[in-house]
Amino acid sequence: MSGEQAAVSLAEAEPDALTAAFVVTLVRVMRAHDAHGVWAKKSDAQLLEPFVVTKEQRRQIDFIQRLNGIHSAKREHDSALEAQIKSMETAIGDKVADLGESLRFLRAVGCSASGELARVQFFTSHEALHLPYEQTLTRQVRRFPGWFDLSAHLPWIGLRTADPDGAHVEFMSGIANPVGV
Repeated sequence: MSGEQAAVSLAEAEPDALTAAFVVTLVRVMRAHDAHGVWAKKSDAQLLEPFVVTKEQRRQIDFIQRLNGIHSAKREHDSALEAQIKSMETAIGDKVADLGESLRFLRAVGCSASGELARVQFFTSHEALHLPYEQTLTRQVRRFPGWFDLSAHLPWIGLRTADPDGAHVEFMSGIANPVGV
């Protein structure tokens, strides 16, 4: 389907679709994530083309047909879902029992719940994309020299933030955290 056909299909489906707030925001977000300018020369309709479903395509999707009127299929789906939930509850119960058995074994061989077993190491990481957020959470920490970005243990530089002359790289060069690239 070409971009013009997508625009026609989208316009047929909903006349104000390209100007709807959600669609405008979606296109803006998609263009913001376009780090290499691949979508710069595409119209909004061409950008949305892969996501437009015509009425004919909608009819071909079995799941949507069932939702549009065959209630017995919904009941079958609900009973299958209930069976799956019960199966998962059983599996989770088995895992909890295994964990309890493991903890009893550790206690029997002399390990206590205090010490290493009581501590959990939890680390976070994200692309340092939103500089005002990162800057707000940057602090000097007592007992350690330098500035630390406390929004994550390991902030990283990705495709959207990798410009060597950009503000993101400059920000990352000034923090004492380990930085992922």
